[in-house]
Amino acid sequence: MTTSKESPIEGPHLMKPCFDGPAPMQLRYLQQKDLGSFETLFELCFEHAPTPGLWDYKFNADRGFSLGLFQRPNNSADSATSAATAYTSLVAHYGGIKRDILFEGSPHIALQIGDVMVNTSVINSLARKGPFFQIATAFLQERMGYGKEALLGFGFPNQKAMKVASLLGIYSEVDQIKELAYPATQLRPPFWLKCTEINAHNFPTFVTTLNRLWDGMRQDLSSAVLGVRDANYLLKRYFHRPGKTYRLLLLTNRFTQEAKGLMVFNIDPSRFELIDLLCPLSNRDALIQCARFEASKHASQTLLFRTTQTYAHLFMTQGAQIRDLDIRVPANIWTPGPDTEQLKNRWWLTSGDMDFV
Repeated sequence: MTTSKESPIEGPHLMKPCFDGPAPMQLRYLQQKDLGSFETLFELCFEHAPTPGLWDYKFNADRGFSLGLFQRPNNSADSATSAATAYTSLVAHYGGIKRDILFEGSPHIALQIGDVMVNTSVINSLARKGPFFQIATAFLQERMGYGKEALLGFGFPNQKAMKVASLLGIYSEVDQIKELAYPATQLRPPFWLKCTEINAHNFPTFVTTLNRLWDGMRQDLSSAVLGVRDANYLLKRYFHRPGKTYRLLLLTNRFTQEAKGLMVFNIDPSRFELIDLLCPLSNRDALIQCARFEASKHASQTLLFRTTQTYAHLFMTQGAQIRDLDIRVPANIWTPGPDTEQLKNRWWLTSGDMDFV
């Protein structure tokens, strides 16, 4: 793990103590031994325990970066010999999950920022130069922008968090997430279309088909900032993620066997959501129609689909209602990188791009 000259990071697991005073703190990357402290902070911030194995899925084995701000417990010794190990109480966390993307038609890596947590009983300041500012900017300074491993970042903060980050000069808003709601229909799709369920066992059979659909989609969205959705990504995202079960349906022409598109649904008894789709855009109406029919089998009798405001109009079929959500899409403005005007109204994102879905 390399470090930039500007960054205070000394190595992959340890940084110099900072914020000297009554309660000095230290920034360092989390290791397996820190997971207990991570889980404690997670439950404090989100009011539920993290899914077992989810930290490994997101951050371990070079999948991402998990940066923590640690404080010495009250009973920790102050001697110089214990300085490297005494900081064990996690009070803030800033994570980034690697994601392959296409930007300006070229492959790059982006980081999805997530698991941003602060123990407000310890840190009550979001001011510039405060602890949260330090952890966020240290992360961005080392990991994101021109000449860094990740060119871009994205995430899904609410309006309040977006405003704070904007005032601190860390993020700039480049889009918003909208939710479309469609009434379920018992009208079956045309008889020449059929749905085939893809599961972990038969997935290898469909790799070529899925990659062909991805080729069509990325060509149609060549001007978008687009997360890669090839077969390799789909397998890892929807069959390897701990704690979640998804349903994947492939829509094909039953006579020619031509694939029209893939639908990914989140399994939830309270809501029926199409969280991802893979298709040439000319087939999107057929997929929505089939998804609405699938929704007729669900108790909610409503199909939900979330995407960026920029592309929501493509899915405004008859009967659809569009809803505002308190979810923003940010861009990094702390380190040198693509100008926000290059990113504004360019992201193609759905719920499937959110690590917490």
